[in-house]
Amino acid sequence: MTDFELAAFNIRQEFLENAEHKGCLYHLNASFWRQTVDAGLRTLYINEDNEPHTVRTDIRRLMALPFVPLADLEAAFDEVVEVMDDRVIPVWTYIENTYLRGHRPLRNRRRVPPRFPPQM
Repeated sequence: MTDFELAAFNIRQEFLENAEHKGCLYHLNASFWRQTVDAGLRTLYINEDNEPHTVRTDIRRLMALPFVPLADLEAAFDEVVEVMDDRVIPVWTYIENTYLRGHRPLRNRRRVPPRFPPQM
């Protein structure tokens, strides 16, 4: 088990082909939190106690996705994103591109695989 570092992932692929690599939930959620802060949502996350639908609720839903069975993960992600506040778009886009589906380069129609696939 490691944090989400490309170097550790690459070494495992190169030297420990049969070893299973698992990412750490703490470091995954720390990554989600960094994206929340980078998107300027820290204050909204901390201070929105009186609203029924808050940025905090949306971020916590994203942080709960690792507990969804792998077979249901993409559908669960789509359901969660459907009801999210638009202010959370930068966070869920990062999660989708980095951990779930990968991203599409501007000039290429084929998706680039996620840096850290859900199987980790």
